[in-house]
Amino acid sequence: MSVGLFCFAHEVGLREHGPVSFRQTARHQMGLGYLTMALAIGLFSTIEVFIKLIGPEIPPLRLAFLRFELTGLILLIPSIQKLRMREKLFTSRDAGTLLVMSLIGVTLAIGLYHLSLRYLPANIGAIVFSANPVFIALFAPWILKERVTFWRKAALAIGVVGVGVMAFRDGHVPFALGWGILLMLASEVFFALYSVLSKKYLSRYGARVITCCAGIVGGAALLPFSWALEGAPFAPISGMAWIKLAYLVVGATALAYILYFHGMARLGAARGAMFFFMKPVLASVFAWLILGEQVTAPILAGGALIVAALAASSAEGFAHRHDQGRATPMR
Repeated sequence: MSVGLFCFAHEVGLREHGPVSFRQTARHQMGLGYLTMALAIGLFSTIEVFIKLIGPEIPPLRLAFLRFELTGLILLIPSIQKLRMREKLFTSRDAGTLLVMSLIGVTLAIGLYHLSLRYLPANIGAIVFSANPVFIALFAPWILKERVTFWRKAALAIGVVGVGVMAFRDGHVPFALGWGILLMLASEVFFALYSVLSKKYLSRYGARVITCCAGIVGGAALLPFSWALEGAPFAPISGMAWIKLAYLVVGATALAYILYFHGMARLGAARGAMFFFMKPVLASVFAWLILGEQVTAPILAGGALIVAALAASSAEGFAHRHDQGRATPMR
């Protein structure tokens, strides 16, 4: 899902519940934060598995189209209300900016992500995509004028090595596995760019508008590609596939991020971000239990390096920032 939805969920949570009541103890708030964060990461960790389960019936680009088009439609009315509240008029330049962001964040990033899972096991897909915060360091210095620190350079280097370790099998890289990893890495580059752009323009447009646009416009742009590569996009879908799709849209994305940002608001950004290190592990466990995918030595070694890269990318924040409890979009 897009960064906008994550921030929207956080904004909604703070608006509805307001500041923490002084009558509630810090221990209660901390416990509730841990609970909601653990539930959120558990839901996140099922995304790749459910995409694999739906895969035999709904091709990857069609699934991406349905998933994000439905999300955009859900947020359409709140987004229109948000635009009406703006003091500034919505111009053609605004429309162009949102169009470009939608094409980058959904059409390219999510389209490639869904395609990559055709070639990758769910556990490897989850592990590789979990390194997305590392790739954000590629664009943050140019767009957000953030300094490239030692920790960011180290995280990027460790993450690249980790991906390479997972790719090798008996001294070479199998074609399907290598192609899937290349598609996933391309997806991460585009999603990192989209994440940085979302952070830059969030105050101008608001999370609802960015998310709604990305879902409707970016999802619609996937339709021609789905039609050309996968056939007629409106082929019948079984009731069970619709149930799985509804879970992906409502459970593994919207609800997961609402829980995530409620937890982040109670635990703080630094402590809450550490929970994301659990996703590659849980995703691998779910892939083993549900899909029967084996966790091999290269997956373990590469996964450990990617988790180390995530830790390195977070180390600067622990060392130099006071924890203000403010959520930072991660994915």
